[in-house]
Amino acid sequence: MPYEVSTWYYSLKVMYNSHISFRNNFYSVPYKYINKNVDAKIYNSNLYVYYKKELIASHPLILSNEKNKYITNKGHLDEKKNLKSRVNP
Repeated sequence: MPYEVSTWYYSLKVMYNSHISFRNNFYSVPYKYINKNVDAKIYNSNLYVYYKKELIASHPLILSNEKNKYITNKGHLDEKKNLKSRVNP
């Protein structure tokens, strides 16, 4: 049986904008994890984000030569804050 080779990164802080920073790029997580620390696993060109061993988000990994890119799942964002920012720019 083949085994899974992956790399783990621990205690990544979820920023106020509901993203974590990883290798100079940004990936969204559900807004309820803002200000919490999460762990990330890299496996098969994907980033998997865990909170207390529970998978909370997954994204394709941005290429290593790209910097300051965002991958955002709109379902991860707080709709009330999004609506407010659209109404009051």
